[in-house]
Amino acid sequence: HVWERGEAANPNATEETLIEGFITDISSIKQTEQALLTSHEFADAIVNSVVDAVITIDKDGAIQSFNNAAENMFGYQLKEVIQRNVSMLMPEHHAKMHNTFLDNFKQTQTKTIIGKGRELVGKRKDGSEFPIHLSVSEIQSQDEMMFVGLIRDNTEQRNAMEAMQAVALEHGNSILLSCQCEEAKYVKISVIDSGCGLSKKAEGTLFTPFNSTKEQGMGVGLSISKSIIEEHGGSIHYLKTTLPGAEFYFYLPLANTAVEKVPV
Repeated sequence: HVWERGEAANPNATEETLIEGFITDISSIKQTEQALLTSHEFADAIVNSVVDAVITIDKDGAIQSFNNAAENMFGYQLKEVIQRNVSMLMPEHHAKMHNTFLDNFKQTQTKTIIGKGRELVGKRKDGSEFPIHLSVSEIQSQDEMMFVGLIRDNTEQRNAMEAMQAVALEHGNSILLSCQCEEAKYVKISVIDSGCGLSKKAEGTLFTPFNSTKEQGMGVGLSISKSIIEEHGGSIHYLKTTLPGAEFYFYLPLANTAVEKVPV
C-alpha cells in the first residue's frame, strides 16, 4: 500500500512543465487499521455470543453498545437505543436512582455500584417489567470513562422459587420469613420451614455445588444463593435446631453504611 501525491511545477518559468511529488509506503498503517478492524469484529462476535445482555454506556448514561442478547431481552433494536439514556430500560423509580448514582460518581468518584451485583427490575419495550441481576464494571476508553453492564434475566429463577413455595404449601408445610436490622449497619433475614429437616451428612455439603437431597434436584440452589449474597457483601448460614424443619439466615450490609465485615 502506498500513498501518492503529485502536482505540476514550472520552476524555471519556461514552457517545460515538470511533475513533482512523493510516494509514501503506508503498508504498516493499513496493517494496523486491518488489525484494529479485525479485533473489533472479533470482540463484537464474542459479545454477541454471550447469553446475558451486555450494554455499554458513557459517563452520562448514553448507550454506546447493545448486544444481541440485550435486544432479545428488552425488545429493542440497537438503532432504537443507541445514544439514548440507559434509564429507558428501567422503571421510573429505578431510573431516578441510576441517574443519581452516575451524578455522584462523576462528582466524588465513589464507586457505590461499580463492581457489585444487584437485584433490580428491568423494563421491556412493551412496558412489562421483569427481575434482573445487574453487574457494572468501569473501563477507560481512550480519554473517556465508560461503563459495562452485564444483565441476567431472573424471571425463571423467580418463577421456580414461587413454584417451590406453592408445592410446600400444598403438602402442609410452612415457610416463615423474618427480617430485622442489627446495629443499624446490616440486616438479618431468616428463612424457616417446617419440612423434614437435614441429615448430618447433608449439613456438611450444604453449600457445595451439585449436592442435593432430592432425587431430581440439581444441587445448585444454595451454592448460587451463597455466591449472590457474598457478591453483595453478605454471608449465609444454616442454624441447627431441635424443631422439625430447617432454618437458614443471611446478613447483608445496609445501603450507604461502611461495614467492613458482616457477622459470621
